[in-house]
Amino acid sequence: MDLTGAIKHIKVKAKQVNNLPSGLRILVDFNEQDSAYGDAQGLLAGFLGILACNCNLFPIDFERWTGKVGIPEDYFNDCFATIIKVRFSFKTTKALAKRYCKISMGKKWSAHKQRLWSEFNIPTKTIDEIIRNVPNGIDKDQWVRFVQYRMKPSTQERCRKNKENRSKQVIPHTGGSKANSRRRHEIFLETGKLPSRAQMYILTHTKKGWILCQ
Repeated sequence: MDLTGAIKHIKVKAKQVNNLPSGLRILVDFNEQDSAYGDAQGLLAGFLGILACNCNLFPIDFERWTGKVGIPEDYFNDCFATIIKVRFSFKTTKALAKRYCKISMGKKWSAHKQRLWSEFNIPTKTIDEIIRNVPNGIDKDQWVRFVQYRMKPSTQERCRKNKENRSKQVIPHTGGSKANSRRRHEIFLETGKLPSRAQMYILTHTKKGWILCQ
């Protein structure tokens, strides 16, 4: 959508969003459950993931995404105002759009840190060796503080408990990475009916959930 409100159909990937012409924004639809859906949702999710993994915007050496030991609120507010809002137009209120983006980015930021640790935490190496092996694109000082935090006994114990709790999950999620709001919209386009919450649960936790939603 351009500055005049005219809607244009273009092909763009998440990595190309920053290269959009000035004044052109991607229109994101929201459903009655205040969730984004459609192709723009996938594009938004990909772009938010790129931002969340940028350690210059959101350092990895904070313990959490929110809270007293989390990333300061101003970091996200500035990112939303100067980067996200100028490239996306949300068909919902500003407050709901910010909330949706913040939650999505928090999940991606946490997953990014977990991937880094899983890849570079080699049991046969000492903490000094891990610290020296700085991942590409990560600030060296942030990496040092991140590794030191992850190696703390209290952090390792919490990770052990989380892993144990995940192993007790008896009903696996089979929906993949696609957002439920987008999947729900696709079902509506296919069947003409919006699936209930119960049907969505079955769909994302069984291999034959589609049959129950038709």
